Amino acid sequence: MSSDLTKKTLSKLKTVWTYGDDLKDILIKKQKNQTINVYLPARFDFIGGWTDTPPYYFDNPATVINATLDLGEGIKIGHSNMAIQIKIEPANNFQYLHHNKNVNKDELIIIKSILKFLKLKNPKIRININNIIPRGSGLGGSSLLASGIITGIFSYYLGIEKTKKMLGKIVNYTLAVEQIMRSGGGWQDQIGGIWPGIKIIKTSPKAFKEYHIETLPNSNLEKRCLIIDTLVTRHAAMILHSLREKYIQKDKQTIQTLKKIRGNALLGWKLLNQEKYLDFGKVLSESWQAVCQIESGSRIAIVDTIEAAIGEEIAGLKIGGAGGGGFILIILKDPKKRNVVITKIKTKLGQKIKIYKPKFNGPGLIIKQGQKIYTLKRKSKILIK
Repeated sequence: MSSDLTKKTLSKLKTVWTYGDDLKDILIKKQKNQTINVYLPARFDFIGGWTDTPPYYFDNPATVINATLDLGEGIKIGHSNMAIQIKIEPANNFQYLHHNKNVNKDELIIIKSILKFLKLKNPKIRININNIIPRGSGLGGSSLLASGIITGIFSYYLGIEKTKKMLGKIVNYTLAVEQIMRSGGGWQDQIGGIWPGIKIIKTSPKAFKEYHIETLPNSNLEKRCLIIDTLVTRHAAMILHSLREKYIQKDKQTIQTLKKIRGNALLGWKLLNQEKYLDFGKVLSESWQAVCQIESGSRIAIVDTIEAAIGEEIAGLKIGGAGGGGFILIILKDPKKRNVVITKIKTKLGQKIKIYKPKFNGPGLIIKQGQKIYTLKRKSKILIK
């Protein structure tokens, strides 16, 4: 955590993280021999990311548009492809695996941070992770993995019925874990994957623990979108810490930019509802370029190459998450030209480059215990706290 976060900010962080007796007497209440499976999709952020990070949203209204993301690959659950599966089952001692093998360093840090936060010492469970989100992809992988593990632990000890009433707290617990790991992440990643579809999320300084979510009805946006894997691993924490420090130091350009992209998110939401996708793409690009002006590391050379190859076809473009690598979203002017554009990109960048036709209207969080499956229902408006 930054050394120069103010006492006011630290106090608010503590308020967000407070979890009281949620895990009190869990060893007595736990149901024996149950196995819990938690599934989560990736997420893609469109406009407003950065306004969701502490301490900015403690002092200012924050607004983010993002969506669940299905790239047509991953763990099959029903009719959707989920990016993450967390399996939690009884064990004689604490174990953690990745697809039945040893977890990697980043996953181990997440697991240890969660146990530290929840004050669980050597629980008799086995956590098995199957996560296809590449490290540094900009698709919200670390936050979603953390929220999935926390959801799984709560479902294992407290049951699905109680856990599904605590999703707002799980958003905040994930925030806490992000700060323990010193990644500085905000709230939009986990909300983006937990709640289904394309959505706008808002908070206000007077009620920063309350998240107002509006979900778009089935949208045609995805029909004109492509997502490209740049094959460049980005280091979001470095970019995030830099921007946060600029805000804390009251850098005028940073403050103006964050205010602008929050306004752009509100405008973008209006355009999405009106199905004005070309205008939405323009606002999306403007917002991303504004962030690149204050954090030049967000933009990488492959963006120039793509724009040179298909610039006349692009209505909007941005790199997911903090930028600097990972996955690029392209919104096309003409949805009928997707295959033509794919051919042009592969001709320029090589046939091995991975290009996807994304789906944004799929499900969010799914929890499974035996034959019991809990799926979040899509609602037009939700208040969580």
